[in-house]
Amino acid sequence: MTFINLSSTDTASLDSFRWYFEGAEFESSSENDAVWPITGLTKSFTVRLTQYLSNGDSANIQKAVNVIEAPVLDFEVPLVCYGAETKFINKSPNSTLMYTWEFGDGPSSRDTGYYVSHLYDADGVYSVTLSASNSIGCSNQITAHVEVNPLPNANFSVEYPKDTFLLEAEEYADKYRWSTGGRTISTDRKFSIARDEIVDWEICLFTEHYGCSNESCEDLIPPPLSIEQQALNFFSIYPNPSSENFTVDFMKS
Repeated sequence: MTFINLSSTDTASLDSFRWYFEGAEFESSSENDAVWPITGLTKSFTVRLTQYLSNGDSANIQKAVNVIEAPVLDFEVPLVCYGAETKFINKSPNSTLMYTWEFGDGPSSRDTGYYVSHLYDADGVYSVTLSASNSIGCSNQITAHVEVNPLPNANFSVEYPKDTFLLEAEEYADKYRWSTGGRTISTDRKFSIARDEIVDWEICLFTEHYGCSNESCEDLIPPPLSIEQQALNFFSIYPNPSSENFTVDFMKS
């Protein structure tokens, strides 16, 4: 805190000035103002300035000083994933102040209010500044880093060597869950499933990484059956002897 000495005295007759702060004192020249730390001071205290002249006379002035505390600020941000609004939790004790938020993704990216949210256009780390001022003009601000986490990759590849689908998800996820027909069929990054085990031809992959999740679905399209395979779907031969008579049973399509 700075105290400005406005005393006007003939410098020829001036000896010194002395400031008194809460029992402490120090001398200063008439050209110097007093700077005194307010840490540890009460919210209301007395300051006295005494002027000493070279002839031994003195004069003093005393004033009461009220220290208004600057706004105390604090905020936090829960886990946020790309594509979702970032919700800022204002933990400042006084909800009646005027608050201003700067979200760090552009000069015009700001908002006012005690509780705010913001949607970022990309994942990454942003510097967010919270400012506040009270009715008599005391202000304060704090800056913290907010990380918008990327979504995990949910892409996967499909191969069909023979009567079996081979599915493989891309890496960089903590959890994998494959489903078809509303049921989970695997939690591995890659697995295989026989053609006749598929209930629904649409298969979905759910991935999770650092609390953020993503999902993609794809229709499994098997290659067409060969003529031999198609024929086996329409008739059966039994008891399938190597000689003599046998029965051919044609099934209705």
